[in-house]
Amino acid sequence: MARYLAGRIGQAALTVLFLLTFVFAAIRLTGDPTNLLLPAEATQQDRDLLRQSLHLDQPLLRQYASFLEDLARGDLGRSYKYEVPVTELIRERLPATLKLAFMAGGLTLLLGVPFGIVAAQHRRHLADHLTLLVALIGQSVPIFVIALVAVLIFSVNLHLLPVAGVDSPLGYVLPVVTLAWFGVAAIIRVTRVSMIGVLESEYIVTARAKGLPQRDIIYVHALRNALIPIVTMFSLVFATLLTGTVVTETMFSIPGVGRLAVESILNRDFPVVQAVVILVTVIYVAINLAVDILYGFIDPRTRSGGR
Repeated sequence: MARYLAGRIGQAALTVLFLLTFVFAAIRLTGDPTNLLLPAEATQQDRDLLRQSLHLDQPLLRQYASFLEDLARGDLGRSYKYEVPVTELIRERLPATLKLAFMAGGLTLLLGVPFGIVAAQHRRHLADHLTLLVALIGQSVPIFVIALVAVLIFSVNLHLLPVAGVDSPLGYVLPVVTLAWFGVAAIIRVTRVSMIGVLESEYIVTARAKGLPQRDIIYVHALRNALIPIVTMFSLVFATLLTGTVVTETMFSIPGVGRLAVESILNRDFPVVQAVVILVTVIYVAINLAVDILYGFIDPRTRSGGR
């Protein structure tokens, strides 16, 4: 297990380095940020001075080397637009994003797993068909469409929930439901398929023949053996929730990291964009590593490193 994790960490480090290199080069192809930071009447001398102060006059390889050196020291640079350390901006915006993602993740598990179990228990019946219909809609309709429809119904027409902002607990309802919709659908489908496979296995048939209570069969014996696909899917869903906050935070005016990323891309604020990519990449890697460790607890056979 330790050897396997060491290999995964090495692969993750190479992945992070590749993504950082790609983003570093890609955002610099979008144009010169001085065009946005200076007024239209600025002279060429003003632009040259600004480029020099931002170290954009240096060769690209030198900028990349400086970027990696600063990153190794934990220095993510200063925002071109806000003129404050990037770490300060991230520290201010990250709590809103994490709160939104964790609430949506909790709702995903709270609804997805039970409904998936119900669908598996009542296969080819009305409950199964209705659950699959909800899952199909959830995986087919884009997040921004769900957000627009939800705002139109619950905010504009019924006046039950705020249109934007999270100044009150009610402000989180629409963003969380919108963000969790796709995840709930995905977890329902995976839970249903996984549970159907387990419920048809011989040891479950034997447990029923012995007269064990249906509740114990489902939640004690079957669910544990169906967890690995569910855990795998949830790890992917939760990572998607973190990146999906870009759309949700923008549409509902939530001051999180996702909205900061959009603003920074539009303003060509290179240090902030790079910092957001680093943050998202590290979170992805951490989630995958956590899932690998969790596999060992769910199924001891995976501890041998044979996966």
